[in-house]
Amino acid sequence: MQFNLNTEQCHSCRKQMMNRDKSNLFPVYFAENQEAQMRARGVVFRSASVKDNEPICVECEAKGIASFICSICGERRSSKEIQESFGDPAEHLCKVCYSSVSAEVWEKKVKELWEAHRWENE
Repeated sequence: MQFNLNTEQCHSCRKQMMNRDKSNLFPVYFAENQEAQMRARGVVFRSASVKDNEPICVECEAKGIASFICSICGERRSSKEIQESFGDPAEHLCKVCYSSVSAEVWEKKVKELWEAHRWENE
């Protein structure tokens, strides 16, 4: 028996990656062994982050390779600096702003982003 799993290439490290979706795996018991099977073949999970609008893997995301533009300060930051995210595609607020702007400014922006993206998750 053979299986055809859809993979794509990480934009950063070029490893093959696939979505973490155990509902599509057959047989069901394979889900318990999925990560070991993937590791043996050099396949990694896809992250929710992007670099240059292209998908990257969870390993690259953990290294902070992905970046975003903070909705408060407008600065480009590493994905490790995300404090809060809203929507899809996501808008992010950074940890630097969280620790430096007033609570009033932070809460105003959170409310604005929540309102802008409130229907995307329903």
